[in-house]
Order: sequence, then C-alpha cells, then structure tokens
Amino acid sequence: GSSCFAGHVFGPEEKTETVYSKCVAPTVRSVVAGKSSTILLYGESGTGKTHTLMGSGETTTGVLSLSLDALFAQLSDNDSELGHSSVTMAYYEVHGELVSDLL
Repeated sequence: GSSCFAGHVFGPEEKTETVYSKCVAPTVRSVVAGKSSTILLYGESGTGKTHTLMGSGETTTGVLSLSLDALFAQLSDNDSELGHSSVTMAYYEVHGELVSDLL
C-alpha cells in the first residue's frame, strides 16, 4: 500500500536541518530499508521551497544534499553486510501546468 503524510508546516525562522530531521530523515531510513519514497515541497512562489531543497551555497545545506549524504552513508554501511545497492532518483519541478525534469 501507499500512504501520504503531510504533518508539518514550517515558518521562515526554521532551519533547514530541522526540516530535514523532522520530515526527511525518516524517509531516508525507509528508502535504505528498500521502500520507495517521494519528498514533496509545496507552497506559493517565494515561500522558500527552493531554498529549503537546495540550500544557499556555503551558508545553508538543503534537504536534498542532506538526504543524499545520509542515504549514501547508510547504504555504504549496509553494502559491507549485504553486497551492493542501486539508487534511482528523479527530480521534478511543477509550476502551474508545466512539469520540468531538473536532472
């Protein structure tokens, strides 16, 4: 089965690391356990979705980088026990009726 969980709304004062630990880190753990996952950022233009996802250069790391770092670290730990892993990823932007593949 599938599920959808939208349990958090964050204000502008929240750190990206907080968003990652509350919403994304559990998803990374389930991906390592073999489940598929989607991370969706939704909101009006100018509300910080891109900043939260990508970060801002050297000052803030986005949840995408934090996720991939954690994912590959955990898979590396598991690979020594289980053999190897394969990762498939898609990265899309939806704006109005326009869908763009960002990879």
